[in-house]
Amino acid sequence: NVSNHATDLPLTVQPELEFLDPANNIVTKPTVSTIGVTANWVAFIWKGETQNATENLLCKRPGLCPCKPADLKALNYSYAPSDAEVCWSSLRSSGNTPTFMDKYGKVSFRDVKLIGFHGIVYKLEFKVTIPADIGATIAPVTSDFIHVGLCSPASSSYGLEFSEVCNTCPPNAICNGTTILKGAPDHWRATNLTTTFYACQAGGICRTDMTCNVTMCDHPCAVGYTGVVCSVCMKGYGNSNGQCQKCPKNKQLTSL
Repeated sequence: NVSNHATDLPLTVQPELEFLDPANNIVTKPTVSTIGVTANWVAFIWKGETQNATENLLCKRPGLCPCKPADLKALNYSYAPSDAEVCWSSLRSSGNTPTFMDKYGKVSFRDVKLIGFHGIVYKLEFKVTIPADIGATIAPVTSDFIHVGLCSPASSSYGLEFSEVCNTCPPNAICNGTTILKGAPDHWRATNLTTTFYACQAGGICRTDMTCNVTMCDHPCAVGYTGVVCSVCMKGYGNSNGQCQKCPKNKQLTSL
């Protein structure tokens, strides 16, 4: 996890690469010292698998999509960062300076850093440069997923999606340091874009298990309820003693 996303400090754990020969032995005494490696950031947005085949085709695998403006628009994201082509602070994130193999056959990075955006997952892609006269190539390799760290303190702050910003948890909300906001028990909000929560008129009609961020939001009311602060019965439901109950099916009257 990248926990220093809002600082200009290098990653806590720096990448280190070793090279293997065709027999899978670690190369410890290379005869070539001009092999260089660059570490480049690759960014993705996360989208849960949907029923829409077009949306699913945009993803390299279910849920994982390249972080580009066209994809953000096609996946119905509410907005995109100004530099969504890369989806991180490219001016302050470093790592693309070539690092060369040492005499022990290792390539060790020292100052790779990521100023990441909340709601984005990252990988480091390592590209190897070999002198042309050697006549060999090495395919790029990628790291495991790297996630931007939580806002701190997690219980009283949340991250603004597609940004570096951490905000104070709003009144009547439950935060966990991610981009997800939950309403406190028996509270409601109009859309997933607002951070204002209102008290519901009765207990149990507003869903407290709802999780919302900028890109996804479940229905904020219990089954049978809709409208502002869940005060209206859905179609097919009627008010019975102050509760929205499912209307009975029409029954045919028979004369005897």
